[in-house]
Amino acid sequence: MNIKDFLRALAVVIFFLSVNPWAAANDSRELSILSSNLSRPAISELIPIFEETYKIKVTVRYANNPILKQQIEAGAKFDVVIIEPQMLTELSTAGFVDRNSVVALAKIGMALVSREGASAVDIGTVELFKKVLLSAKSIAYTADGHSGAVFLRTLEQIGLTEKVRPKLVPVFGRFSTEAVADGSAQYTAFPLAGSVPGVQMAGKFPEDIQTYIGISAGTSSNTVARTVAGTFLEYLQSGSAMALFKSKGFTPLALAPVGVPVEKEPMHRLKFENEFVRLFDVLVPAGKTTQYHVHLYDGVSVRLSNTQIIDETIGGERTPFEIKYAEASFGSRPSPLTHRVVNSGRNDFRNIFIEIFPSKDAGTATQFPMLSDGHVIVLDNARVRINRLTLKPGESSKLHTHAMQGLGIILYDSKIAITAADGTKRTLESKAGDFVWQKAGMTHIITNIGSSVFDAIDIELKQEGKAAAPPVGDPKP
Repeated sequence: MNIKDFLRALAVVIFFLSVNPWAAANDSRELSILSSNLSRPAISELIPIFEETYKIKVTVRYANNPILKQQIEAGAKFDVVIIEPQMLTELSTAGFVDRNSVVALAKIGMALVSREGASAVDIGTVELFKKVLLSAKSIAYTADGHSGAVFLRTLEQIGLTEKVRPKLVPVFGRFSTEAVADGSAQYTAFPLAGSVPGVQMAGKFPEDIQTYIGISAGTSSNTVARTVAGTFLEYLQSGSAMALFKSKGFTPLALAPVGVPVEKEPMHRLKFENEFVRLFDVLVPAGKTTQYHVHLYDGVSVRLSNTQIIDETIGGERTPFEIKYAEASFGSRPSPLTHRVVNSGRNDFRNIFIEIFPSKDAGTATQFPMLSDGHVIVLDNARVRINRLTLKPGESSKLHTHAMQGLGIILYDSKIAITAADGTKRTLESKAGDFVWQKAGMTHIITNIGSSVFDAIDIELKQEGKAAAPPVGDPKP
């Protein structure tokens, strides 16, 4: 080949790569991985097998979950990250991770770890667990890791934060198990995976207060090794990889149930739907658990019971909540949430859940006049304003106009008279949980003509749209 032919061929290659930037990336035989220390016992054994099988060179850097997240947010380069699920969700929402690549791998529960050869202890119940913590001389925890934050939250949950605080030994930059192995602490709270020199598992946290820490993985949004990264994620989900996770004490999430759409979950009863919202009347009897289900959109919850629940994500994170009657809260969904609800209390859990569909015409709070007739603002953000109106028997609101469309939720059984702007009246007897769809511009006076307090939540939507389609369900009252 003469010099002219060589230059012509080189030009063709350069042009091809310029219009197809992934051509070279797809041929990459190298992979850069950021991995949590939690997953290290399994990942460190899986990587050599992957390298040998696929003839791909892998470099991996390990760090605690929060540090990994900080490194990525500061601009660290990587092809694949293996990290705690919620942190991975936040990274994907911020654009650092390709959200379509995210996979759940495994989870592991917290354990109390003692020095190798130490006497056995019984922590099978919450009371026994508390007794051991109170009698301990010192307890290490990973101060810059996710497991440390989980342990501190557990202490708060069981009411031992102040009593145990003088015993705590914060550990930075290394595993807290090392502090136990070298005698710096008697115990540590740690999700122990596999065998670790110098320490032993004293016992797993009691199931009532157990928190499972998950491991998920995803590819960088800017990776130049997308094909190889995808191959590695497929390998991590393989049967052999899941078997190795299990041998290290993890629960493989490939075996976990897949979440159903929220409308398919039996305890979420769809009562109303139009182009703006869907309303579910949720009832979880005491001691029962919903199926794993998926929430795609922002939502408002109005509680109609007093009880305790545990929110458990499909990634294994378990968060206890104290449920109080008449509380209203807003949940943002920057990415899908898959979870289930465990009713750990003595009373049934009842929740009116309003799912808010996306809107192209979200307004701002300043565009809408405030109600000045006794309505108290509970919450106000870019998507909704939540008001609460309470009237004693015989009391009336002032004449007021709802500038926004939305839903009214009755909190207690009551009897009211509604007087419209033209003076016409109607009487309604409502039960707790009854609801009504209110169009923008509705003007009325509400009078409590019953013998008990009238209490209601108004959820006003800051969005515009076409005239609502005929709703599914029968709005009440």
